[in-house]
Amino acid sequence: MKSTGLFFTLITGLLFNTQTFSQPKQEMIPMIGAEIFIEPGQTPEEIYTWCRLIKENGMTICRIRMFETYMHKPDDNWDFSLFDLAYKAAEKYEIKVWGSLFPATDFTGVGGFKFPRSEDHEPGSHLHVNNHAIFQNMTEYDFPEWRKFLKSLGGSAHASWHFSYFKRNQYAVAMSANCKIIRSGAGTIPWLMTEIQGGNNTYSGFNAMCPTREEISQWLWIVIGSGGKGGIFWTLNPRASGFEAGELKEIDEFDFSKTDYTETAIILVHHHENPAIGG
Repeated sequence: MKSTGLFFTLITGLLFNTQTFSQPKQEMIPMIGAEIFIEPGQTPEEIYTWCRLIKENGMTICRIRMFETYMHKPDDNWDFSLFDLAYKAAEKYEIKVWGSLFPATDFTGVGGFKFPRSEDHEPGSHLHVNNHAIFQNMTEYDFPEWRKFLKSLGGSAHASWHFSYFKRNQYAVAMSANCKIIRSGAGTIPWLMTEIQGGNNTYSGFNAMCPTREEISQWLWIVIGSGGKGGIFWTLNPRASGFEAGELKEIDEFDFSKTDYTETAIILVHHHENPAIGG
């Protein structure tokens, strides 16, 4: 089984279960949220503020990458306190967490490239694969085989990283094609866009870009219109380390003020709650 570039996700704790996809209300209101990037050095105040902003801006879910390198210590002990804090903050503000486990690899700037694993290894878990660079790696993915044991299928849609085969004015077509491939691969299981570029990047990615409010609105609508259960923007807060440090953020890191990307998410969430609202 080929598996280049796969992100393995396990839904944990307070959080997510298969009923999320089957409840009638959830069928009507897409899951819209953002990645909260948790890493050493962050203060409890910062983490609680980010969770509060998710709640205040009408989003219902956040995604958290749980890096093994942040938990597994050199003495072979484990320290989960950093992520425990994030889960407690999410619980306080009643937002769901999409907890992604990232085992340690040499790909320290990204996280790990993971193999999909059958439910025999994680009984009762919600197994989810978030593929990487679908146009470049499409032939590596055996979606019909994976959906035999996955509970849901995900995708990545970072225009600056993944849409290099297209011109800027064709990115809507690229997003549509991305969604069609993931929807086809998912078959009868639910799917969502696990990562959607939600901020600027000038030095990370293959094509530096500052997506407009109109572009990211269109991308999210394409995901929803293609049958996706929702989308998660990358990222709410900027990373402090790695090659994406300071990039792709949806809020200002100094005063936590909103950007166009946060405002776009608010409009879309409110539109689904009340279709009479424009935007």
